Amino acid sequence: MLLSIAALLLASYALNIGLGVADVKLHARAWRLGDVGEFVLVLFAMAFFVAGLMLDEQAPAASGDETAGPLSSEGGEP
Repeated sequence: MLLSIAALLLASYALNIGLGVADVKLHARAWRLGDVGEFVLVLFAMAFFVAGLMLDEQAPAASGDETAGPLSSEGGEP
């Protein structure tokens, strides 16, 4: 869920950049975010992406599957 929100925010950032290019190259006047708005959009996208990664990383540990954890160096040479 969080990763899809991050993808949606990133897609809206890309759309905003595309509108900016259209404004400059084609002189098509369209509403778009300013510099601060772009920064906030990317900041939220990064925050949702990191939160989604952290939740995905916790999921195998919560399932009780011991083989999904990190590799151990017990019983052999590295």
